[in-house]
Amino acid sequence: MTTLRVTFYLLVVCNLACGVVIAMPWLGMQSPFLGATEPERVASQVFPEKLRILNSSTEPPSAPGAEMPPLANLPAGSVPVAESAPEAAPVVVGAAASPVVAESGATVCVAFKSMTDTQAQALAQRARGTGNTLTVREEAAAPSSYWVNIPPQGGKAGADRRAAELKNLGLDDFFIVQDAGDNRFAISLGLFRAEGLAQRQLETLQKRGVKGATVTARESANGARVELIGASAQIERVARDAGSEIQGVQRDTCKAG
Repeated sequence: MTTLRVTFYLLVVCNLACGVVIAMPWLGMQSPFLGATEPERVASQVFPEKLRILNSSTEPPSAPGAEMPPLANLPAGSVPVAESAPEAAPVVVGAAASPVVAESGATVCVAFKSMTDTQAQALAQRARGTGNTLTVREEAAAPSSYWVNIPPQGGKAGADRRAAELKNLGLDDFFIVQDAGDNRFAISLGLFRAEGLAQRQLETLQKRGVKGATVTARESANGARVELIGASAQIERVARDAGSEIQGVQRDTCKAG
């Protein structure tokens, strides 16, 4: 009986000892019979956070049997050092380019358009008066229509008298212009797009005894055009001197050649 009791207590002690050994890693203690766990092995190394896996595509493995000599045995300056990438030049985002301004002496071409023939002639004459320092190119306004009319003579009284003469000739397809301007009290006898038709109408009226009638070309909405080529300062001086003569005139660039 005594032998059995001793054996039972020895088994209990052995089971307790085994339980303690197995539970030691869970309690943060190293078992004297088990090797170090992986986290503990890594933690025991120097600078474990600097460990890295070599990629065969970037760093070829050492030849079989070759050993790296200790760093202490390498001659001074022979330890390779990673070269830092050169810094890229700074890029300015959204930088606006400086506007190109023509120098006062540079040759430029400036077009003045949507002008009446009178305005164009006055500007061209003023530009030529600078001593041929500017090249002048003129383009008259293309007529948009042709007007058969009797110019004003003697104001309203003269217009009424001519109107009575036309009625005596059997004509009634006409009217007296009432709008203010150079053509006020003129007698309109027809407006035509083609000059040939206007001339034919004039001949018909003359055969019927109408006297003093004429054909007048009416300017288009685009108007006349004058191009000045030369120093920009000189062109600006001519435009400034013209003043009210070219009031409301449009300006544009053109080819100097």
